[in-house]
Amino acid sequence: RHILADGSLLLDQTRNGGIISPVSLLLEGVVGSGKTALAADLALMSNFPLIKLCSADQMVGFTEIAKCHYLKEVFDDACKSELSCLVIDNIERILEYVSIGPRFSNSVLQTLMVLLNKRLPNNHKLLVIGTTSCVSIMEEMGITQIFTRTLNVPQITDIKEIETVV
Repeated sequence: RHILADGSLLLDQTRNGGIISPVSLLLEGVVGSGKTALAADLALMSNFPLIKLCSADQMVGFTEIAKCHYLKEVFDDACKSELSCLVIDNIERILEYVSIGPRFSNSVLQTLMVLLNKRLPNNHKLLVIGTTSCVSIMEEMGITQIFTRTLNVPQITDIKEIETVV
């Protein structure tokens, strides 16, 4: 519930604030904790005219350059609407992060970081909700510092917690 409450505050900040760059929320937690579902709930709660999901499965087979162009198009489309919300799901997959090595796409990382900091057109407002299962890696890459707020999504471990959520 605190995640939805904090998310609602960011929705209000986006809707009513005099922002010049995107307001952003990073939801982090273990795989299967419900980060994507929470991100979708927050996006739908916004009732913003434009809501878009950006995920790694939409970019399967893309080269690094194609991913950079795609991300730019997604952000450009969001800036065409005066009020919009983007959900960037599973950021580590978009960045092609692999723990063996470790390896990731620096070009895609830099593109995402620039877009998250990009100045918005006048009277345009954008909320970006990202999800990750690798927050420590995101911290090392410097992307968590770009987000306005980072919230942990705890894993549900027993029936009572499920009842609370439902």
